[in-house]
Amino acid sequence: MICWKCKKEIKVESVFRTSECPECHADLHCCRGCSFYEAGAHYDCRELVENPVADKECSNFCDFFEVNKKLTAGLAAGAAGDGLDSASKARNAFNSLFGD
Repeated sequence: MICWKCKKEIKVESVFRTSECPECHADLHCCRGCSFYEAGAHYDCRELVENPVADKECSNFCDFFEVNKKLTAGLAAGAAGDGLDSASKARNAFNSLFGD
């Protein structure tokens, strides 16, 4: 799989609530690493969640969580894109200006 934050390929068998990236130590079971995450959607999620998750980058107990396969597919295909939508690319470019 690919870490949603550092974009490095990591080897994990399963993602649990306490799983983190061995490279950057970002939580893996979080909204940003989920296939249902979509900035701008209701609660930033394409699934029908009842309660919003306040911090999209921290581990949570969401039962709908699925590893974002778009990130993995983009790397495996060697595509020019990195599996991110244009809003995420713009946000990452902005954050890189200030050292994230």
